[in-house]
Amino acid sequence: MEIGTIGAGPFAQAFAKQALKAGHRVKLSNRRGLESLREIVEQLGPGAQAATKEEAAACEIVLLAVPWDNVPETLASLSGWDNQILIDAINPYHGGAGNFTPADVGNLSTSQLVAALAPGARVVKALNNLTACNLEADPIVNGARRVAFVSADDDGAKKQVETLLGGFGYSVIVITGSNEGMDKVLEAARKSGARKAVRLHVSEPSHCPLLQPVADALKKSLQAIHLQEPKMVYAGNVTGRPLRSAEAVSEDLATNIAHGVRWYDATTVLKELGCRLFLEMPPGHVLSELAEQNLSGVRSIPVEARVLPTVGRLAQQEEANT
Repeated sequence: MEIGTIGAGPFAQAFAKQALKAGHRVKLSNRRGLESLREIVEQLGPGAQAATKEEAAACEIVLLAVPWDNVPETLASLSGWDNQILIDAINPYHGGAGNFTPADVGNLSTSQLVAALAPGARVVKALNNLTACNLEADPIVNGARRVAFVSADDDGAKKQVETLLGGFGYSVIVITGSNEGMDKVLEAARKSGARKAVRLHVSEPSHCPLLQPVADALKKSLQAIHLQEPKMVYAGNVTGRPLRSAEAVSEDLATNIAHGVRWYDATTVLKELGCRLFLEMPPGHVLSELAEQNLSGVRSIPVEARVLPTVGRLAQQEEANT
């Protein structure tokens, strides 16, 4: 198969390496022109070809891999989409590494916005959970396959991308799509025995490697703040273990945004250390319900924003009495 890329940065190059390894041909394009692609194509080897944006967009499957701020201009310069599959691998952030700010896309999903800018293309959301380094690495690690998520309303396009990424070596999970599709997934999960299956409405991909630049910025900011040694046990989000030094707490506060949270491990440790009351800070009550379900013998209370001052005063009184 011939695959095009719109964009030829590290992410597009990592994708091209996987595609070439799987036996496909790749046409890479960027806004700087063919000459700027010569060295990249030579490094990628046989099967890679420099192309114009129009040539790349004419391929059966096209990867969109440009910065979010360049998406409108890039897609506006292309026309004549004719049923090609456009893989949207972009996350909605303004700026560059170390200086990201979330983009406001209103009530649309990012792929709905991309689809509106590329009429005639069949848009599939995929690979945006991977960094360039992860995408370039072997999808099979110690016998286990890395996971690639795929989402689209068009079942045919979704299946083709699923097959493509499966050929790369990924374990492909398709759990998203239209609202109706998500409702079916939730219902199937409940019928299969899931104790709880609900949608979480989030505006950013927290606790995954995509937010490593944010973690780096937080770590730099925290280095300028003097933290005292903790007077109570702090359970780390990243390790799930008790942390007892200011340095360890600072590291966890900065880095947990880019790592999975070991919530069950952390709360289990706190219970083993004698904690019997858990307070969930606003907004929401999901964690309180999980604690009640998974930790016997504890009480968990979601705190409303209006009573936070009272909670603060009680905490200060408790500290004064110890």
